[in-house]
Amino acid sequence: MLTNQNSTKTFVEPRLLILADPRIDYNALLESSYVNIPVIALCNTDNNLAYVDCAIPCNNRSKYSLAMVFWLLTKEVLALRGEESNFNDMPDLFMWRDVEKEKKEEKQNEEVEMGVEDNENENEGEGEEAFLDEDN
Repeated sequence: MLTNQNSTKTFVEPRLLILADPRIDYNALLESSYVNIPVIALCNTDNNLAYVDCAIPCNNRSKYSLAMVFWLLTKEVLALRGEESNFNDMPDLFMWRDVEKEKKEEKQNEEVEMGVEDNENENEGEGEEAFLDEDN
């Protein structure tokens, strides 16, 4: 079936199958039809819709198009769950993101914040000493 049931001790049957291309993933599509698992497929004009329950028309050849469609699906699921309702955000452009650069920037920001906190703690101690000296 969709996974080897003998290899895992806790086998869970999937409740939904989302396919990026029904032509390429035909084996999973056919097996899901045997056990009545609903199928959502991202379909181009040349895809066969046999065994597909819900077809989403889109360009499923481009990685950028697929990324956008999956982002929209994720936003819609979060909105239906009530976890996120703001659709005014721009799509996350993770395809052009430089992860290593962002990690370096985050690390530098954390170091700067730690330096600011250390300076504040040092300044507080100096103020207390000055206050104690005035009393004597």
